[in-house]
Amino acid sequence: MGEERALIRYDWTLEEIEAIYTSPLPELILDVTRVPELNRLDLDGERPFLGAAVTFRRLETDPAVARLYPLLARAASMVGSVQVRQTGTIGGNAANSSPAADGVSAKSGDGD
Repeated sequence: MGEERALIRYDWTLEEIEAIYTSPLPELILDVTRVPELNRLDLDGERPFLGAAVTFRRLETDPAVARLYPLLARAASMVGSVQVRQTGTIGGNAANSSPAADGVSAKSGDGD
Protein backbone atom coordinates (compact mmCIF):
# COMPACT_ATOMS: atom_id res chain seq x y z
CA MET A 1 0.00 0.00 0.00
CA GLY A 2 1.04 3.57 -0.56
CA GLU A 3 2.96 2.72 -3.72
CA GLU A 4 2.06 4.68 -6.83
CA ARG A 5 1.09 2.37 -9.68
CA ALA A 6 -0.02 3.31 -13.11
CA LEU A 7 -0.88 1.75 -16.42
CA ILE A 8 1.05 3.63 -19.06
CA ARG A 9 0.75 2.97 -22.76
CA TYR A 10 4.13 1.78 -23.91
CA ASP A 11 4.14 3.93 -27.05
CA TRP A 12 3.95 7.21 -25.14
CA THR A 13 7.05 9.36 -24.89
CA LEU A 14 8.28 10.46 -21.48
CA GLU A 15 7.11 13.99 -22.34
CA GLU A 16 3.57 12.72 -23.01
CA ILE A 17 3.55 10.80 -19.74
CA GLU A 18 4.72 13.85 -17.80
CA ALA A 19 2.09 16.00 -19.50
CA ILE A 20 -0.85 13.84 -18.36
CA TYR A 21 0.35 13.19 -14.81
CA THR A 22 -0.54 15.78 -12.20
CA SER A 23 1.42 13.92 -9.51
CA PRO A 24 5.07 12.82 -9.68
CA LEU A 25 5.79 9.92 -12.02
CA PRO A 26 5.93 6.42 -10.52
CA GLU A 27 9.40 5.22 -9.57
CA LEU A 28 9.17 2.41 -12.09
CA ILE A 29 7.96 2.65 -15.68
CA LEU A 30 7.89 -0.68 -17.47
CA ASP A 31 8.64 -0.73 -21.19
CA VAL A 32 6.84 -3.64 -22.85
CA THR A 33 7.86 -2.92 -26.43
CA ARG A 34 9.99 -6.06 -26.62
CA VAL A 35 7.44 -8.58 -25.32
CA PRO A 36 7.45 -11.13 -28.17
CA GLU A 37 3.72 -11.92 -28.03
CA LEU A 38 2.81 -8.24 -28.33
CA ASN A 39 4.99 -7.89 -31.43
CA ARG A 40 3.86 -11.10 -33.11
CA LEU A 41 2.55 -10.74 -36.65
CA ASP A 42 1.49 -14.07 -38.14
CA LEU A 43 -0.90 -13.70 -41.03
CA ASP A 44 -0.17 -16.86 -43.01
CA GLY A 45 -1.55 -19.35 -40.50
CA GLU A 46 -5.03 -20.75 -40.15
CA ARG A 47 -5.71 -18.19 -37.38
CA PRO A 48 -4.09 -14.85 -38.23
CA PHE A 49 -2.52 -13.08 -35.26
CA LEU A 50 -1.81 -9.36 -34.96
CA GLY A 51 -0.08 -8.41 -31.70
CA ALA A 52 -1.11 -5.20 -29.97
CA ALA A 53 2.44 -3.77 -30.20
CA VAL A 54 2.74 -4.13 -33.97
CA THR A 55 3.40 -0.64 -35.31
CA PHE A 56 1.53 0.97 -38.16
CA ARG A 57 4.84 1.28 -40.01
CA ARG A 58 5.33 -2.47 -39.82
CA LEU A 59 1.81 -3.05 -41.12
CA GLU A 60 2.47 -0.56 -43.90
CA THR A 61 5.74 -2.16 -45.06
CA ASP A 62 5.34 -5.88 -44.35
CA PRO A 63 5.01 -7.85 -47.62
CA ALA A 64 2.68 -10.45 -46.04
CA VAL A 65 0.28 -7.72 -44.89
CA ALA A 66 0.27 -6.19 -48.38
CA ARG A 67 -0.40 -9.58 -49.96
CA LEU A 68 -3.02 -10.94 -47.55
CA TYR A 69 -4.65 -7.80 -46.13
CA PRO A 70 -4.06 -4.95 -48.59
CA LEU A 71 -6.74 -2.75 -46.98
CA LEU A 72 -4.95 -2.98 -43.63
CA ALA A 73 -1.59 -2.10 -45.23
CA ARG A 74 -3.14 0.86 -47.04
CA ALA A 75 -4.97 2.10 -43.94
CA ALA A 76 -1.75 1.82 -41.90
CA SER A 77 0.06 3.94 -44.49
CA MET A 78 -2.46 6.74 -43.95
CA VAL A 79 -2.12 7.00 -40.16
CA GLY A 80 -0.41 10.24 -39.12
CA SER A 81 3.14 10.88 -40.28
CA VAL A 82 5.98 8.40 -40.69
CA GLN A 83 7.13 9.31 -37.17
CA VAL A 84 3.68 8.48 -35.77
CA ARG A 85 3.50 5.22 -37.72
CA GLN A 86 6.97 4.23 -36.47
CA THR A 87 5.82 4.23 -32.82
CA GLY A 88 2.01 4.12 -32.98
CA THR A 89 0.44 0.70 -32.71
CA ILE A 90 -2.83 -0.94 -33.63
CA GLY A 91 -3.37 -1.94 -29.98
CA GLY A 92 -2.59 1.52 -28.63
CA ASN A 93 -4.81 3.08 -31.25
CA ALA A 94 -7.74 0.83 -30.35
CA ALA A 95 -7.20 1.19 -26.59
CA ASN A 96 -7.11 4.97 -26.88
CA SER A 97 -10.83 4.95 -27.80
CA SER A 98 -10.37 8.10 -29.82
CA PRO A 99 -12.87 8.98 -32.56
CA ALA A 100 -9.76 9.44 -34.70
CA ALA A 101 -8.62 5.84 -34.11
CA ASP A 102 -7.58 5.35 -37.72
CA GLY A 103 -6.58 1.71 -37.42
CA VAL A 104 -9.71 0.45 -35.71
CA SER A 105 -11.96 0.63 -38.77
CA ALA A 106 -9.41 -1.15 -40.94
CA LYS A 107 -8.96 -3.87 -38.32
CA SER A 108 -12.73 -4.22 -37.95
CA GLY A 109 -13.17 -4.62 -41.69
CA ASP A 110 -10.62 -7.36 -42.18
CA GLY A 111 -13.05 -10.11 -41.17
CA ASP A 112 -11.74 -10.90 -37.67
